[in-house]
Amino acid sequence: MMSEARYKAANKYLQEMAKLMNLSHFDVYLERAYTDTVDGVSVAASSKADTNISSIAVRLSTTFFESNGFSDLSEDQRNTICHELVHAHVDLMVLHTYRNATIRDLVGSQVFAMFEETGNNVMEQMVNQISNGWATSLPLPPRFPK
Repeated sequence: MMSEARYKAANKYLQEMAKLMNLSHFDVYLERAYTDTVDGVSVAASSKADTNISSIAVRLSTTFFESNGFSDLSEDQRNTICHELVHAHVDLMVLHTYRNATIRDLVGSQVFAMFEETGNNVMEQMVNQISNGWATSLPLPPRFPK
């Protein structure tokens, strides 16, 4: 669980980034619990938009707050937050296309599983491209407390 001081600082930065990224019409939440893996893959953060695309919950990993020794930590943190917030902009398309139960029923679960995996990969690549370009115009985060 994130300390109160770390949570407040990270949430303040997340809210500032959301405003700068034109998400003021969204409810943006930072969850207090850490996440270090999603589907067995190590991650710095994850996000989940609700089905009405009016809120997005962001969960950070413990590694989000640690240097990897190869790149600038504050730039990595900015890029990670930007990436998760870009999901708010694109997840409407995702929820209404390849995560659509009607499509699954029409094409069958095996075909849908391949379509969904490809869709996830393409969506992550798209989010990476958008966030890599956008992040450089956004402020770096503060140094987060322990």
